[in-house]
Amino acid sequence: MIKLICKVCNKSFQAKPYRINKAKFCSLECFGISIKGIHPKGEFKKGQHNSPQTEFHKGNLHPYFGKSSFALGKHWKLSKETKARMSKVQKYKPHPKTSKELHPNWKGGISSVNKTIRGSINYRLWREQVYLYDDWTCWICENRGGKLHPHHLKKFSEFPEARFNLQNGITLCEFCHYTYGNHQK
Repeated sequence: MIKLICKVCNKSFQAKPYRINKAKFCSLECFGISIKGIHPKGEFKKGQHNSPQTEFHKGNLHPYFGKSSFALGKHWKLSKETKARMSKVQKYKPHPKTSKELHPNWKGGISSVNKTIRGSINYRLWREQVYLYDDWTCWICENRGGKLHPHHLKKFSEFPEARFNLQNGITLCEFCHYTYGNHQK
């Protein structure tokens, strides 16, 4: 440790050798006293003003008030027909950087058959028919509504011909589906 003298209170204090050029004060109080009158917060740039060209003008005094962007040109407002035509063109256009093989998460189109079927419109319609047939009521606990799951009586994976058969489905609540599915093997 090296002995140094505080620049404010003239007390001696110790500092590590690598801080010989940085250490000037014995405490935070002395440091605070040293910077107290240098730059008070409200005094910074007091009395200085921007030039009239760069000064901010509120409301209609601002030079760009009511004018369009330079990039869009003078008449940049589009009619409803033009906007509709533009959205129609863009709606079904695939994005070139993120479509199929170019997307960073693309794994070669390896979606499983079960996942594809469960996301299809046929599966959604079958599920709604099962709920409607059972009046949105769980078969086991007989609670109506809540989180419902359609359950295949014959396994989805083992009986592909019975996947969308209405007699193969029953409505179960989330809890009963979990317990009933685990006990049925």
